[in-house]
Amino acid sequence: MKVIADCIGSFQDFIAKPPEQIAICPGAVCTSEQVRIGFFAAPMKKWLEGNKHLSSFCMDFTFGIGQHGLALGGIGPLGLVEAPKHRPHVRMLPLLLMVAKSEDREAHQDLFKQYMQLMKEHEISVTDGFADCFCFESLQDLVEANEDWKRIRLHRCLQHSKMNLRQAARKRCPSCGERRLRNDEFLNVLVAFLLQSAFLPSSLEFNVFWSSVISRLRGTEKESDWHEPDMALYIQENLLQEGPDGFTAAWRTGLGIVPFGFTTYSSNAQERAWRTIKGLLKPGMRQKDPASVILDVAAALTSKLRNGDYDKMLAKVAQPWQSLQVSDKAQLQDVDSLDSDDEPQLVQRKRLDLEAILKHFRRHGPTGTFIASVCSLALQNGCSARLVYVLPKYSLQHAAKRKQEMASALRLALATSEEEVARAAASLQTGAYDCLRHLHLRENYCTVWVSTENQLYEGHKHFVSGAGWSEHCLFIRALLAKETSQPIPLGTLSAAAKKRAKKRPQAKRSAKMKAMLRAPEALSSGVAGAEAVEVVPMNSQTQELLPGGLVEGKELPILDSVGQEKESMCMAATNSGKRCRRKRSHGAFCFHHHQIASSPKWSLTLFESVKEPAQSAMESWEKAQLDLAIQLSQTENEELSARMQESCRRVDARLRLLGLRRVPVPAEGNCQFDALVYSADVPMSAMEMRSFVVQYLRPLARFFQDRIQGQFAGRYDSYCSNLAKSGSWGDELSLLGAAHLLRRPIHLVTDTVSDKPEEYIRIIEPPSIIHESLWGSQVVLACFMDRHFDATEPDSS
Repeated sequence: MKVIADCIGSFQDFIAKPPEQIAICPGAVCTSEQVRIGFFAAPMKKWLEGNKHLSSFCMDFTFGIGQHGLALGGIGPLGLVEAPKHRPHVRMLPLLLMVAKSEDREAHQDLFKQYMQLMKEHEISVTDGFADCFCFESLQDLVEANEDWKRIRLHRCLQHSKMNLRQAARKRCPSCGERRLRNDEFLNVLVAFLLQSAFLPSSLEFNVFWSSVISRLRGTEKESDWHEPDMALYIQENLLQEGPDGFTAAWRTGLGIVPFGFTTYSSNAQERAWRTIKGLLKPGMRQKDPASVILDVAAALTSKLRNGDYDKMLAKVAQPWQSLQVSDKAQLQDVDSLDSDDEPQLVQRKRLDLEAILKHFRRHGPTGTFIASVCSLALQNGCSARLVYVLPKYSLQHAAKRKQEMASALRLALATSEEEVARAAASLQTGAYDCLRHLHLRENYCTVWVSTENQLYEGHKHFVSGAGWSEHCLFIRALLAKETSQPIPLGTLSAAAKKRAKKRPQAKRSAKMKAMLRAPEALSSGVAGAEAVEVVPMNSQTQELLPGGLVEGKELPILDSVGQEKESMCMAATNSGKRCRRKRSHGAFCFHHHQIASSPKWSLTLFESVKEPAQSAMESWEKAQLDLAIQLSQTENEELSARMQESCRRVDARLRLLGLRRVPVPAEGNCQFDALVYSADVPMSAMEMRSFVVQYLRPLARFFQDRIQGQFAGRYDSYCSNLAKSGSWGDELSLLGAAHLLRRPIHLVTDTVSDKPEEYIRIIEPPSIIHESLWGSQVVLACFMDRHFDATEPDSS
C-alpha cells in the first residue's frame, strides 16, 4: 500500500526545514513507495563528544507511529550504569532514530550506515554490536562486505533466539508436514541447553556440547537418543554456524565473546528504552501525523538527557560493587536443574560473598575450599593463563564432599582438546561424554584463571554478566595477595535479607524423559571417547621385565608375575626367609602362599609399606595443585638456581663414591620415568613406563578395600588420572609402583645434608612377599631437592 500523498508532503516539508531541536541525517528517502528518514535530537552531538569511550551499540525497530503506522527504529551506544550495592546494569541511548514505512533490510542497513558515519565524524571506534535476529542478518551481510567494518563483532540477541526456538518447535516441518518437535516435554530442555551453553567459556567446549546434542537429536536407535531429527536440522541450520573448528553461534556470550557486563541479552536494554519513550509521549500518538511524532520522540529523549539519565554510562566497571564483598540477601537458586535422575529443586539460600568464602577458608583451609593447578593455557579472550582454581559456586561444602566433581571441573578447565573435554565431562556410569554433566559442572563450579599479567578471569556466566567481577575472583585475588586474614567491613542496612516470593515449582519429568536424559553409551555420544587412561599393550620383551601386576584371586586381588612361564616354582618367601619349594598354582604363588597373599593380614602389611609414600604423594600432588607449585617452575629465580647447583655438586660427589656418574634428564615433568627407563636399561619409552605404573597403582584402592579410600577419600582416582598424563611429576608412590613392577630395588641418592649413606640413600623395595633371590639388580637414581630426577650409569673413568 502506498503512503498517502498528504503524509509524503508533510515529510518533505519537514526534511526541507527541520526544527532547531532536530537534525536530519543525509540520504533521507521520502517517496510514495518508500520512507526512510534518519534523525536525532540536536543535544545528542554534545553528549557524544563526552562519551567517546562507549564502543558497543544496540539496534532495534519497534512500534508503529502516527496515523499510517510507520516503524520507528533506533540505534545507539550501550553503557554500564553502576549501582554501588548491586550489579551494574546495561543502558542504551537511542542516539540515532529512523522513521520507515516498514522494518526491512534496506531500513536496517541505512540506519547502520548513518550511525557509522556519525561515529566516524566523532572519531569513535565501534567494536561490538547487538541486534535481534532480523536486524542481525541484515547487518551481518553489510559488515562482511566492508573491510573497515569487519573488526566489528556482531551479536545475535539470545532472548530472540530462545523465542525463535520455541516458535519453530511448535510449527510443522515443511518436508514431512509433522510437528517439528514431537515431544513437547523436551522443549524446556532444549531451551535450557540454548541458554546455558551460550555462557560456555571456550569454543572447544561449545563445539563438543552441541556436537553431542545434535547427534543425540538425530539418533533413533538407543534409549538415550532423542528421536528428533527435524529439530536437529532446524537448530543446525538456523541457530548454529558450522565452520572449520566445529559449531559456533552468534548468540554466544561467554568469556572473550562479549565485553564484560554486556551479554547477548543486551538487546533488552533497547526494549526498556522504547518503553521509557512510550511513557513520555503525549496521549493520542497514533492519531498524529508522523512529523509531530518525531518531534515528540526527540523531546522525550532530550528531557531524559537533561535529567542526567545518560550521564554516567561506562564501558567497564573499575571496582566491585558492595554486595560481592558483604551481602545477606537471600535468593532462590535452581539446583541441578538438568540432573538426569533428580527432579529440579528450588533451594532458598544466602548468596555467597567474599566474607562468606573467607570465613569458610579460614576454617577448612585450601583443600576444603578449592583445588588448583599450574597451567599454560590460551584463553578465549586471548590471554595466557598460568594458574587455574576451581571452587564451588553455591555450596562451599562441595569442596570437601564432592572431590570427584571438583576434579572433573579442574580437568575441564585444563582441557585443550575435544577428547579432554569429553573425558572431563564423562558420565561416571558409562564413561561417555554427558552434555548434562558438562552443564552441571559449569553451573555449579567456578573456574578462575590467573593470567601471566596477574589478571583474573572466571568461566561462570555471572562473571561476564557481572562486568568482570565475582565473589570468587575477589577471593582468589585476596589469596594471591595473602590478604585472607584481613576482615571485611560490614554491609549497610540495605544489604539485609529480604523476603522473596517463591518460584513456581517446575513440572516433574516423566520416566521416559528421565531415560532420554541419561548419559549415552560411549559409541553413541557424538564426540570422542572418554576412557580415563589409555592402556599400552605389553610386548614379549616388556613382559619379561615387568613381572609385577595385580590379578583377581578367588577372594582378593593378589600379586601376579606376568610373562614368567619358565618359572614354575612359587616365588614367595617363607617365614625363615628362604624361598618356597612348592610349585606355582595360583599366579606367582602356590596355594598356601596365595591364601596368605589374599589374606587381610598380608594386605594390611603391604598397605603399611604403601601408606607412607602414598601419603607423601598425595601431599605433593595437592601442593602442586595449589599455586605453591608456581614457585617450583620459576627457573629464573637466582636463589633457586644457586641451591640447585649446590645440590648437583653434592649428589655428584656421592655418586662417584658408588662408581657412578649422573646423566642429566630434561626437567619437563617426565624426568622420573625418563631416568627410570635409562638407569634400569629397559627397552621401552618413558610414556610406556608411566602407563604401566598407573595401571599397577589404580587397583590398589580396590586391593586395600576401604583403607586407601579412608586415607585418601576422593583423591586417589584423581591422583592416578593426573599421573597418567605426560608431564605430570612422579613421586614416591610412582617409584614404589616401578619397584614392584620391575621387581628391582630403587636407590635414590639424595642431596640431604647428612653424610651418612644410610641417610642420604633412600631405598624402595619390591613386595616383601617375593623372595629376595628373585629380585633384580638395583636401579640408582639421582634426586635433587625432592623435585627432579636424573639417571645414572657406571663411571668408566
